[in-house]
Amino acid sequence: MSLATCDHVICVSHMSKENTVLRARFPDPWSVSVIPNAMDATKFHPKTVGPTAAGWSGDGNQKVLNVVTISRLVYRRGIDLLADIIPRVCEKFPQVRFVIGGDGPKRITLEEMREKYALQERVILLGRIDHDQVPRFLHQGSIYVNTSLTEAFCISIIEAAAVGLLVVSTRVGGIPEVLPPDMMRLAEPDARSLQQCLETAIQDVLRGDDRLLAPTLSHARVREMYSWTNVAERTEAVYNRAMLNPMPSVRDLLLSAYSHCGMFSRLLMIVLLLLDFIGMSVCEFFLPASALRQSDIVEKGDSSSSSSTAHKRRLKSNGYRKLKG
Repeated sequence: MSLATCDHVICVSHMSKENTVLRARFPDPWSVSVIPNAMDATKFHPKTVGPTAAGWSGDGNQKVLNVVTISRLVYRRGIDLLADIIPRVCEKFPQVRFVIGGDGPKRITLEEMREKYALQERVILLGRIDHDQVPRFLHQGSIYVNTSLTEAFCISIIEAAAVGLLVVSTRVGGIPEVLPPDMMRLAEPDARSLQQCLETAIQDVLRGDDRLLAPTLSHARVREMYSWTNVAERTEAVYNRAMLNPMPSVRDLLLSAYSHCGMFSRLLMIVLLLLDFIGMSVCEFFLPASALRQSDIVEKGDSSSSSSTAHKRRLKSNGYRKLKG
C-alpha cells in the first residue's frame, strides 16, 4: 500500500525488483532500480599465503579443514538443511570440521544433531559474534556455506569472498546475482543437492584445484563490485532523477492509492491521505508558507551572528583589561 504512491523504488537485486513490481503492480517497471548493498572491504583483509590461507589448522600431521557459516539460527536461514547434511559430510570427510557462528531458536536443532551423532569435537557452536569479530572468524575457514531458503541479497557471502573463502550457497532469491560462478558454487535448497555441492567444494580445496581463486584476487573483485563509493553514486543518481518528477497533488495520490490497493486498503489509504491533507491545511491557516520568507531567516541568522560576534569582542576586551590590570 505504501509503495503505490512512490516516485521511485530501489531494490538490492533483480529478483527483488521482479517481486516488488508484481506485488505492488507498478505501472512502470522503469521506476524501480537495482542497486546492490555495499561493504567496507578494508575491514575484511584477504587470508595470508600458506597453510592458513588454504583453510587448514591443527597440530602435527593431523590437519582440519574448516567449513564456516555465520547467520541468525532461524528456519528461513535453512538451519534444518545444515543439520541434515553435517553428519553425512563428517562421515565422508574425517578431516572436516564445521564452525558455526550466530544464535537463535534453531540452535537447539544443531545441538541435538551434535549429541545424536557424537560430533562435539567436529561441530563448534560459537554463539553470537560481534560484527567487528566477523573477519577474524572467517579467517578460520576455507569454505563458507550458506543454507538460506529465501534471500534478496546475502551480505555474509560477499564478506566471506572478501577474505578469500570459497562460497557454497543455495540457489534462492537474488543470491545467484551476488557473485560470479568461479567464486560461488550453487545448489538447490534441498539436502541432497546441497550435500553434493559442498562435497565437491571440499574435494577441490583438498586437492588444491587450480580453478580456485587466490584470496587476494577474490578480495580485489569484491572491493571493486561492492564499494560504498560506487553504490552511493548510483543511489544519488536515482534520487536526482526522482526529484525531477512534479509534486503530485492530493487528487493524484488518492487516485494512485485507489487503483493500486484492495478494497480495505483503498479505504484506509484514502482516510490517511485525507487526514494528512486536513493537518496540512490547518498548519497553512495558522502559519502560511508565504510568511516564512527566506529573507527573514537570513536576517535572523545575521543578527544572531552579529550579537555573537559582539559578545566575543566584549569578552576579549574584558580579558585584555584584566590582564592589563
